[in-house]
Amino acid sequence: MSYITIKLRRGTAAQWTAQNPVLSEGEVGLETDTRKFKAGDGTTAWTGLLYYGGSGGGATLFRELTDVPQSYTGQGGKLVRVKADASGLEFFTLTISSGDVTTALGFTPENVANKSTSVTTDQASNAKYPSVKAVYDWAVATFTTTAAVAGQIATALSGYATQTFVTSQGYITNVITALGFTPENVANKKTTLSDNSDTFYPSQKAVKTAVDAKQDTLVSGNNIKTINGNSVLGSGDLTISAGADILEIQVFS
Repeated sequence: MSYITIKLRRGTAAQWTAQNPVLSEGEVGLETDTRKFKAGDGTTAWTGLLYYGGSGGGATLFRELTDVPQSYTGQGGKLVRVKADASGLEFFTLTISSGDVTTALGFTPENVANKSTSVTTDQASNAKYPSVKAVYDWAVATFTTTAAVAGQIATALSGYATQTFVTSQGYITNVITALGFTPENVANKKTTLSDNSDTFYPSQKAVKTAVDAKQDTLVSGNNIKTINGNSVLGSGDLTISAGADILEIQVFS
């Protein structure tokens, strides 16, 4: 007895896709690696044909999937998804980049490379920003010496007269030339009028006390007596006219 062996047209899924032939009507094509097959209609190319019993070029239900991962070894933490060609399942790792997150949330993330811990080192940069400690350390190192203060102020006040600086704590004690005024000298304040000076200036109370102690201006006939209508103020002798037998002098207190 003789036997007839019938072999189907065959190839791997990749080979079928690469060649993409048009199968004759009723002609069967088998994918040797997926064990799926399609039947031709005489006009549609391979990639446009449906797998036998399926739709859309793949299975419609999970239970119809035959090309599934065979082992879970080394796949911990991964996700399972249907392959792009809907031919089976596969493990994959979901990767989200920082750019994906920032684009979705609509903000620019902090660039830690712009953090500076040295004001001096990065003084020429407008991109970097110093830490609080960096600013503090720089300020302490810069403003605790007289020379440093003098240099800073001399630069800022270039063109003005030379200033005098104290040695303790680096504070300015005399900037009168640059600012254009003379500071008050409390040593010139006086509380009495005992000093004969155009430098000192008395307090209001000192002036009032001194004025109150002075005698009122003498006014003839007002706060000083007259004799026969003659004022006793001034120089020379008083003249008393004779016309009465008796000279009566009355003294009033």
